[in-house]
Parts: sequence; C-alpha cells; structure tokens
Amino acid sequence: MTRARAAAAAVILAAGGAAAQPLVNQGNEGQGFAEAPLPRAWLAPKDNAALTYLRLFMVQPGFMEDFGDQEITPTAVLSDELVEKFASDDVQAWITELLIATELPYCDFGIRLDMGWNTLLPHLGHLRRSARALILDTNRLLESDRPSAFRRLGAVFALARHVCASSDGGGVLIETLVGSAVFSAAAGAVSDLDSNDKITPDEARALLAKLADYDPSDPFGYAASIERERAFVVASIDAVIDLDKPGLALAEDYASATSSTVGVYEGLAALDREGLRDELRRYEEAYEILRAAWGSNDPRAKLENLESLVADGHFGVVSSVFWPSFSRILDSRETIESTLVDVRGKLERIVSGE
Repeated sequence: MTRARAAAAAVILAAGGAAAQPLVNQGNEGQGFAEAPLPRAWLAPKDNAALTYLRLFMVQPGFMEDFGDQEITPTAVLSDELVEKFASDDVQAWITELLIATELPYCDFGIRLDMGWNTLLPHLGHLRRSARALILDTNRLLESDRPSAFRRLGAVFALARHVCASSDGGGVLIETLVGSAVFSAAAGAVSDLDSNDKITPDEARALLAKLADYDPSDPFGYAASIERERAFVVASIDAVIDLDKPGLALAEDYASATSSTVGVYEGLAALDREGLRDELRRYEEAYEILRAAWGSNDPRAKLENLESLVADGHFGVVSSVFWPSFSRILDSRETIESTLVDVRGKLERIVSGE
C-alpha cells in the first residue's frame, strides 16, 4: 500500500508516477466510516468532474494501461498502431467524454484525510494516463483537424488544474506534484508549437481561457496541499493515541504504508501516550514556523534552516520521521509557477500579433 506522503516524497526525489490503487481500502474495519460527514463529492455531483472521471477509469481502453507509468512527453510521436487505435470510434467516444469532464467547474474525489496513512489515491495513475492520451491525440490531429487538436491540448491544462485540486479544499501534496507535471507537459507542447509558428491567435485565445481558471494567488494549490500534509500526520496520530502502545501502532502503520520495517522507526515505537502527545505538540510548533516561512518574502533560507532543525531532532522524532523536504517542494512550486507565467506570455504574444 502506498501512503500519500510517502508517494509525495518519491515524486520529489525520483519524479516517479503515482501507481493506481484499489478503489476500496479493504483493511480499515472499525475506522468509523459512518461517523464522518459526507464529502462534497457525494453531495454536489452535477458539476463534479470526478464522477465522470471515475466512470471513464472503469472503461479506459486497455492499451492505455501503461500510460500512467510513462513520462508525459509533449512531442511524443505515435506509432502506426497507436494512430489506428486512437482513430477508432470507441476510443474517440471515450476521449469525447474525457473532454467534457475537463470542462466541468471543479473536481472532488472525496479524499478522506482522516484515514491518515490508509488514505488511498486511486485516481492519480488514471489521470496521468488520461493526460498522456490527450497529448498523444493532440499530436495525431495537428495536421488533419486543428480545432480538435487544440481542444485536447486545452483539456490537458484543465485536467492539470483538476488534479491539483481533486479534493474539497485543495489537493494533497502528491496530487499537486502530479498536476504540476501534467501542466508542464501541456506547456511544453505549447512551446514546441510556438517555436514552429504553429499556433494562431484564435488557438492561443482558447488556450489562454483555460489558464484563466488558475487561482493567481496559489495556482497549483501548494499552500493548501502543505496544510493537508499536516492533516495526514495528525489523523494518523489521533487514530492510535488511545491505544496501549500508540507509538508502536504508529510505527507499524507507517512501516506498512512505506513498505519498510518497524525497526527503522524505533524512536516512534517507544512512545507512550504522553510522549506521543508531546511529540504532536512539537510537530505543530514546527508547522507554525513552516507556515510563516512559506508565506514570507524569502522562504528558501527559512525552510532550509527549519529542515536542519527538524533533522537534528529539535522538534522531536515525529517531525524528523514525517517531515518531507519542503525546500524541494518550494523548488517545484517556483518552477511550475514560472512555467505558467512563461506559457501565458507566449500565448498573449501570439494573440497580440507580436
């Protein structure tokens, strides 16, 4: 089982794809599912793209199965076999529904943060495959049907936004990182087409309309995802705090989620209730400093200093075990926000006729 923050760390360090997971976690008996409020995903289905995506995942063309594990390359060339498959009526009908889903106003898969390490993100692998399919079909159609090609390219920008905010209140960290990668692929396609003078002003306007949906204050939801990262840790501690050996239970849960052994987390395993409560207090203290650093004018130096303190144990064992590299996350945010500014500038230049 892949826990959300462990997956996020893997993306930060290795740029790997998120593997598809089962839709239902079979190992959470007694977690109190009925006690939690229904997520927005179940209450307002009409405009929720997630419900359409879920239906499409169940009937996704079989040849796309490997797409989620491949880099989303903006200039990918299709083999003759793939051209034939993409041109089929069944695949085009599937893509048409995918295009409609990307045009819906919001996307909420109802991610349950209160499940801590047991939180599964089954949609990420599917959404990566969907993005790759749209990029490939864009390239297939560029010479024969430009309106359809650019509708697909615009849909990748919209899909990226849905990935970044696929939970009520914003995405989790791994979703934000995957959404950023999807956006980067679409931006790369724009750059390639622009360098070959293959975008008209009307086509540029249509793509700019997709970019207009990104929140200028935090376009890829990094700030929200950092808060949800904290929610994972707090939920996981809350789930074990009343047990006889809460530290051991926490270490076992995390070891299972990260495919490691409990022995790696001896410091966690030794914590009793009072010790774990004190560790949570220190973790919250570190997070307060993180919030202030993230929103400051010079976050990098402050984040690196905080990471050094966490690594040295200044904020306890819980913080040292569960703390990702926020300076690397900042790198990712700065890179993708720069990409957004760059691609918007290219399109605006085309529209203005420069």
